[in-house]
Amino acid sequence: MKNRNKIFYGVIFVSIVVIVSFYLKSTPLIKDTTKFSIGFVRYNGEDITNQINKADLNDILTSYSRDKFPIGQQTYSPEDLKIEIIGIIDGNFVQILLGNNWGYYNNGRNTYTICDADVLMNEIEKLF
Repeated sequence: MKNRNKIFYGVIFVSIVVIVSFYLKSTPLIKDTTKFSIGFVRYNGEDITNQINKADLNDILTSYSRDKFPIGQQTYSPEDLKIEIIGIIDGNFVQILLGNNWGYYNNGRNTYTICDADVLMNEIEKLF
């Protein structure tokens, strides 16, 4: 009986560890650039879509990641928003918001935190 309990609790423990590690791993912002289409890009509220190389921006976005676990509500003030990228992946709306030391990825259903958002913002700023 004791061995059964140990096995049962061992299986439960391993399952919890696997689930937690899955959610702690990050996932790419953009997995496939052929499925991502940039609608517009704003910098400090100004539309700069025609001033930026979209292919270079796509390449940058594929090299960054976001958390897998969604956050409840994105918290930022509009004055703190520096870069906004709106695009479409497989017919679905995508919004990437970047400010000083924060970044959010919104797919229309959930919002996720972007990993290394400040580094991503600096890299995008170099494009223009």
